[in-house]
This record gives sequence, structure tokens and C-alpha cells, in this order.
Amino acid sequence: MARDYYEILNVGRDAGEKEIRSAFRRAARKHHPDLNRDNPEAATRFKEVNEAHEVLSDPDKRRLYDRYGHNWLQAQNNTVGGTPWSNFDPFSYPSSGQSKGFFQQMFGGGAGLNDLFQSTFSQGRYGKTSSRVPPRRNRQIVEKIRISLKEAFEGSVKALGITTNEDCSSCRGNGISVRGQCSDCSGSGIIRNRVRGEVTIPPGIKEGARLKVIADGKEVILIVSIRPSRVFDRNGSDLTCDVEVPLYDVVLGGETLVPTITGSVVLNLPSGTSNGQIFRLSGLGMPLQGKTDSFGSLFVRIKVKLPENLTEIEREQFQKLRAMRQM
Repeated sequence: MARDYYEILNVGRDAGEKEIRSAFRRAARKHHPDLNRDNPEAATRFKEVNEAHEVLSDPDKRRLYDRYGHNWLQAQNNTVGGTPWSNFDPFSYPSSGQSKGFFQQMFGGGAGLNDLFQSTFSQGRYGKTSSRVPPRRNRQIVEKIRISLKEAFEGSVKALGITTNEDCSSCRGNGISVRGQCSDCSGSGIIRNRVRGEVTIPPGIKEGARLKVIADGKEVILIVSIRPSRVFDRNGSDLTCDVEVPLYDVVLGGETLVPTITGSVVLNLPSGTSNGQIFRLSGLGMPLQGKTDSFGSLFVRIKVKLPENLTEIEREQFQKLRAMRQM
């Protein structure tokens, strides 16, 4: 009976990708035939470790394995690349012109086990194989880009400098080679690269918007994050701000300055304006994305500022006003 893949890697059934990768490195290093020349079972164990990792590191295959166990192969339409899974032989390479065996498809090379080791664990300092094996995953780079509300209003062009973590192509992200730890990535399985480019921010862009750019030949998805403004709250294409107005101006009416993204405008307050009253200024909000001449509104909320440090004369006047209002 075939051994359970989780048991082979010594991980729980809820193990994450990182835990499975680490367990694979340990098990592969432990059972590597070149490191266990006196153990005739090493090659078999090493084969089991690779097979377990290949299934558990692939979300789709792992899902099928968790459901059907070792019958997951038949559940996957019974074929891979035209070769029936019922005839599955990881190291076979049929001479009849059929598809290569599973591990040849994954790692390249001929029929021998040594070719598999050389392909899987070749590394830089000790000499790479003639055809480098591509990384296991072609990750799409996803990063956040933070901009100010004014940049979202005006639009801008920003330079990009992104440090990415990519699978080491020498060890296929496993961190080990035929000699032990991979020297190209120091055993981490990860190579850090710097991606440079620039991105155009369109006017009116919203929080959470996604921008796709090509930087250094790589596809980068940028998720827009807009820094909170100390002055404005945003709701779609509309802005809201608070404006403090002296008591005398809300009572008697008058002019007050209102901030906008591009400067200030004058708002004429009618007499008797109440605290918290909101005025709408059309066309002074955010631009509508894709429409250069269309803007949202600016909503101005009035905050009455009470007088402080009253003089005796001022207090007397307020007392007279109170007395008059009580008559």
C-alpha cells in the first residue's frame, strides 16, 4: 500500500505551503541517494519524497488527493499528457513516442535516476546543467502603491522600485542541490530581484484600484492606497471638509474661506447659518476618472467657533443680548 504523502513529509493535513516546502527540503536532504550511498532504500525514499511534494505543493492536486487519496490520479480524467495514470511510472521514458514520464515532464533529462538528481538539484558554483529548469511558479507581482489625495486628484507619473522574492531557478525554489544547500539562494529557495519602471496615475483614481504595468519585462499589479487627508473626507467623487466660522459671521452672515484641493474659494454665508449646516459647492470635488471635464462636489460643513477671552465690555454686550432675547 502506498504511503500517505503527509506521513512521508511528516506534516499535518492542514500544513501550509511554507511548511510543506520546508519539510520537503529536510526529507530530500535526508534521503538524497548521493548522501546515502550505503543505504539501498535511499533512492526509493527520495522518489517518495519528490512525489509527495509534487502533489501537496500543487493546490489542485492536493485537493484531489485529500478527497480521493491515492486514487486522485484516476479522478483527474485518468490521463496526463496522453499517458494513462494507471500506467504511471515517474521515471519511465517510453521509446514509442508517448509523452515523457511524470518526473521527466517536470524536471527534464533522460531515463536515469542520476539525470533526475542532476536536473532537480543542479546549482551555480558546482556547475549547472545545459538547460536550466524554470521556476515552479510564474508569480504575478502584486504590490501596493501609496499616493496622496492631491496626486489622486491631479494624476501623476511615479517611478517604481520593487523588490521581489522569486523562486531560485537553480534549485526550483527547494533550497537544496545535489551537494546539499543551494549556493545561489543560500538554501532559502528565494532570489531577491529589483524591478524598476514607472506608472501613470490617472486623475480621479479611487482607493483599491488596480493598475497593470510592465516593469523590467515583468507584469506588475499595483493596488492603489490613498493616504488619508487632514482636510478632506472622500466619498466617491465627492469631498467633505469642515470650516470653522466665528459666531458673529454665522449670526450676521458674511464671507468665509473654504479650502479646495487646488486652493481656496470664498463662501457667502447667509445670516442665521446654523452649526453643522452643510453647503454644496458643485464642481469642486474629485475628477470623474476618464472624464477630464467632470468633477464631483465639495460639501462644506460649518463649525461655529465661539469667542474666547471675552473682555468686560464684550461680556456686557452678550448679557444685554441675552436679556433682550428673554423679553
